[in-house]
Amino acid sequence: MRVRFPEQGAAAEYTTAIAPELSIRPSNITAVQAASVPVSALTAWQGLHEHASFDLRSFKLDKAAGETSMRILINGGSTTVGIWYMRLLYTMQFPRPITITATCSNANMHRVRDFGADNIIDYTKTDNFSAHGPYHIIFDCVGRETLDKCWRALAPNGSLFTIVPTLETTNYVSGPLTVPDEVKDRGIRGMFFLMRPNAEQLGKITKLIEEGRVEKPVVDSVHDFEAYEAAFNRVRSGRAVGKVILKVCEED
Repeated sequence: MRVRFPEQGAAAEYTTAIAPELSIRPSNITAVQAASVPVSALTAWQGLHEHASFDLRSFKLDKAAGETSMRILINGGSTTVGIWYMRLLYTMQFPRPITITATCSNANMHRVRDFGADNIIDYTKTDNFSAHGPYHIIFDCVGRETLDKCWRALAPNGSLFTIVPTLETTNYVSGPLTVPDEVKDRGIRGMFFLMRPNAEQLGKITKLIEEGRVEKPVVDSVHDFEAYEAAFNRVRSGRAVGKVILKVCEED
């Protein structure tokens, strides 16, 4: 059960939550799988349906420039949010084709292709994220030093959406990012956003899972409550593919 951000305390046998933020779990997945859904799926859902909705639906191909599809980069294709971005993109209806490129390590390349990526960039081997770009939209799930690479990979009038706080977003308030001087003349924009609990949106995600329109959640590993340190260390390693679950008790 998710505790309202920025409150803490969900890693406990009992906790509190606000009823309007709760949703019935999908009937075709386990409690462990369901625990991996809310934060990641809602983040991707809101990134697509709220923050990037105008960009996604108003985009027009520049046929004179040889464009054949809207190019989207997901920086962090093996992260839980990155996986949900790919899956949810394929449930949306667009008036033009899309091509998804994702960054990941060579070890996760095949899995990320299975998640829906058309192209892969191995971030361990190159600093150039523009290999299959430039991109009309970039969804960043990694941040830090990779954010500069994302800015440089944007097409003119492109948009970048990040879920990773920057030096200018330390107060955790969603809002516009300052565009770096080196790319200001491209007409691009950037935004940091934070997921908000939303039971109605969770219900829509539940329906997609139950109808089989998206694959079941990806769980990296499950750790017993007493082994919480191992769970946190797995997250800190940066090598998890899917959610790391802390199992508080056995499922009834």
